[in-house]
Amino acid sequence: AEAEVKKEREKAIAVDAALAKEEAEVKKEQEKAMEADAALAKAEAEVKKELEKARAAGDAAPAAKAEEGKAQEAADAEKDKEAAVAEKEQHGSSGAHGAGGTGQVGILSAFQATKGIKFLPFQKVLDFGRIPRSSEGLTVQAAELEEDTFKIFVSHRWLSPWWPGAGFQPPKLDHRPDGKDEGHPDRTGHPKYELLVAALLRMQADGWIPKDIDKVALWIDFACIDQDGKNPADELNESMIRLVGLCDMVVTPVVDDEWPDGEDWEGFKSRSDMEGAVGGVAEGYKAKAWKEYWKRAWCLLE
Repeated sequence: AEAEVKKEREKAIAVDAALAKEEAEVKKEQEKAMEADAALAKAEAEVKKELEKARAAGDAAPAAKAEEGKAQEAADAEKDKEAAVAEKEQHGSSGAHGAGGTGQVGILSAFQATKGIKFLPFQKVLDFGRIPRSSEGLTVQAAELEEDTFKIFVSHRWLSPWWPGAGFQPPKLDHRPDGKDEGHPDRTGHPKYELLVAALLRMQADGWIPKDIDKVALWIDFACIDQDGKNPADELNESMIRLVGLCDMVVTPVVDDEWPDGEDWEGFKSRSDMEGAVGGVAEGYKAKAWKEYWKRAWCLLE
């Protein structure tokens, strides 16, 4: 896992270098566009001056010539501007593909960075009373959120594999329109939902996240990716880099059955012991559910 994390960090460094290079190129193209605008303004001013001279002399021929020159100068300047803008858009649209994509990185406009990404307002999570499915329609487009909205990426492993004949069936689960059954991130009693909400409310009280509940939004795969799509995993794969770039925090709710009420469990340590362990809480917290989380490829990537 450490080797894979190191590899991902190296990729991130390479991405940063490529991003800086692309930013320099886009800046250069922007300067070209500004120069084209300046040339156009100068040409128009000169043509206007010539027209005024022609009218003062009462000579129609110079006026006609000036008009022709104006049209040509304007056309040339406009072409230069369009070329610069096209070049800029080409760099911007090269895009950043998610993990498993082509690895190309470019400068994304605000629209490109948020396109197709949805978030779940924290207030709607509280009102709904459990982790909602995408079909509930409670999410909003990232571009619709206020600029100062605090965005939280919820990274977790699903708790309820659900298949015909399974001994456990989570309550109130919808069937897909195609008749297939599906898993669920939570289970009976909604322990993950309760844990997540309790953690976020505690973080609000402690000042980790905004106290204004309308300024907090979550990204949860079950709610924010179309669960009725052809391949929900592909949707996340294509937007992972952009999504993580938009978020301010990653939260991992671990439903720990070994320690439901503070009882002892194998490898039990106090909070201070866990925080002081070599490797920090990631190594000091020995709950099986936490260790299982780190075995999941998607969780590791996130």
